Amino acid sequence: MLGTEIIVKYKATQGAEDLFVCIEGERKGRVYARQRMNVGDRVQWFTTSKWQGGYEADCHIKSGITMRVVDMMGETVFEETLVRDDWNSGTSAAKAGLFMDEWIRKIETEYCAKNELVSYEDWKKVMIEDQKKAGNNEYSDTWLYGYSEAVVSHRVAVAEYLDGPVGIYQDLMKHKISSRRWLQYEIRRKFDDVCLGLCGFQLK
Repeated sequence: MLGTEIIVKYKATQGAEDLFVCIEGERKGRVYARQRMNVGDRVQWFTTSKWQGGYEADCHIKSGITMRVVDMMGETVFEETLVRDDWNSGTSAAKAGLFMDEWIRKIETEYCAKNELVSYEDWKKVMIEDQKKAGNNEYSDTWLYGYSEAVVSHRVAVAEYLDGPVGIYQDLMKHKISSRRWLQYEIRRKFDDVCLGLCGFQLK
């Protein structure tokens, strides 16, 4: 008989939902989808079907089942117990943990505040002023990114993430035309990986 607890770890984010995979028991290897709800601070959990583009949520997890989310070390991060609801003809749970985009936003916000970084909008204003002074009439994105290059990059901090630690990397950047330099702080798994989040900037 299947138990009333499903132990899962984070697998991936797909659109607005997070995917988790069961790590033990008869359900081991099955993928589940966790979704936000517009009704209060509640979430829904679904079984999924594999398809060419990823996973598709199909059936609600039954009432009485507890979804226990663990990290890479097997330590419990949060638990959510499904109950039958009256407005959705399905089940839902009180939200006990953050979604992945919320985890990233939390890391961004805390690091930005701690280090008094400026926002993307403030950085852009300064850069666009440089563009005007240079008499450059190209698209702003070309000025902002097309002429920017990284001089040096290194990890300055480590933050916890559902599927393991991530680094906060400091990139010393230089603009090829204006010669302006600035420090840019990004959340990445490793220095040459994709940006998961942008903490902010320090202008020089």
